Amino acid sequence: MDYIKRIEELEQQLEKTQKKFEELERNAKNITLQQDVKQAVKPMIVCKGFIGKNAIIKPYSMQGVGFTLDDDSIYRLLVSERSKNPSNSFASDVSLIQNILDKYFVGGTKEVVQVYMEEHNNGRDIHSIKKYRGRGGQCIQKSALASNMLQILGYDCEMVWSNVGSENHAFLIVHSENKHFIYDPTNRSKMSYPLSGGYVKIPTLVEKSEKDINDFYNGISDLEINEQDEKIKNQKQHDKSINIVLPRMRYSCRQKTNYINLSESALDKYISSLRSRGLNDEEINNLINRINEDVRLGVVPKVDSLLEVYEEVRNGSGMHM
Repeated sequence: MDYIKRIEELEQQLEKTQKKFEELERNAKNITLQQDVKQAVKPMIVCKGFIGKNAIIKPYSMQGVGFTLDDDSIYRLLVSERSKNPSNSFASDVSLIQNILDKYFVGGTKEVVQVYMEEHNNGRDIHSIKKYRGRGGQCIQKSALASNMLQILGYDCEMVWSNVGSENHAFLIVHSENKHFIYDPTNRSKMSYPLSGGYVKIPTLVEKSEKDINDFYNGISDLEINEQDEKIKNQKQHDKSINIVLPRMRYSCRQKTNYINLSESALDKYISSLRSRGLNDEEINNLINRINEDVRLGVVPKVDSLLEVYEEVRNGSGMHM
């Protein structure tokens, strides 16, 4: 009987996750993600929401070259593997995603350059993520897919496109159980075993405070993975014979953040609710203008349901009418 119940649970989890993916893809927006080449100081891109198969990502120095995330097979694999253990934790979900990415992308920068040069020479500047499968992936391919997979599993996250040193770099910030984590699919931790002296790479998952994240997004300070993070991570390990070595990373904040929200924003939902109550465009405009003025003056809304709307307008991520 327990076996039958377990099968039913797995089937329910599979159906739930599949529906989540279908909903995300159905509501995805067509957009091009690219640093503005006309700006001397490029803004940091913070992308929230599911990147659909019709969106184009252009991360290369050859500005016309980009790719689309149009390989559903990687999502189907995630749904299948995740359904085998519906009670997985956040850390194990990240490990599952990392394992899928490692098998999908088996090379690095050299292979990626070969892919987009081949496609460019054949007149296909915008090509499928499938072209990289089994050949190689950089931070942008891995982070974009990881962000989508986390959202399919129900996690709240943003893909951040900033830089490490002089190099552009993409990674994720994930919010889970009122905590905030750096997840960098490209730069991973090493797990050392003192008896053997060997290392095994594991997902880099480092907790940061809300202030650290906000200061980074607002251009106040860089976001770092440092020795203190490594010390804290090792203190939390149940097996003291294992030592985790974190990569030393400094993700640079930039003078300006371009916040892109691909999902329906709180302000979108608020405007829809106003229309459903019979308000016309002029009345809605007046209310939105009042919110913009409140935000400018630092006024906090008295109604809790408007807190998220005000926060989106404050961050520049909501739709201003």
